[in-house]
Amino acid sequence: VSMLFLNSCLVDHAYYCELKFINESSHDISISSVFLYTKDYKIKINAGSNISCGQECDGESPTFKFSRADVCFDDNTAISYSELDEPSQYNICIEENWTYETDGFHHIWTYTFTDDDFEYAKMLTSNQ
Repeated sequence: VSMLFLNSCLVDHAYYCELKFINESSHDISISSVFLYTKDYKIKINAGSNISCGQECDGESPTFKFSRADVCFDDNTAISYSELDEPSQYNICIEENWTYETDGFHHIWTYTFTDDDFEYAKMLTSNQ
């Protein structure tokens, strides 16, 4: 009589949260004071390029956490965004303005900058 013993092992999967920025605008963009969970980022995205940043996060359904960002276009038109601001399609701190995808372990939020983002920032800063 032969017996087969199967050992089950629990694998502790790491979850990864990523912010991906796509710059389809004709402007270089700098972003600072970006808070993804507990990490600050300073990011520069040249016109026509993209960049990603991220870190390990908790669980299968992590919460989008992007509470504050200062966005500067071409080093002269700057705007600050917060998750507490009035909703706007250009506020990068509002989760609905991002696309989201996941494979269960890797969570990716993508924001695409266009020239409309620049025009919106320019309009708001000229009204101040």
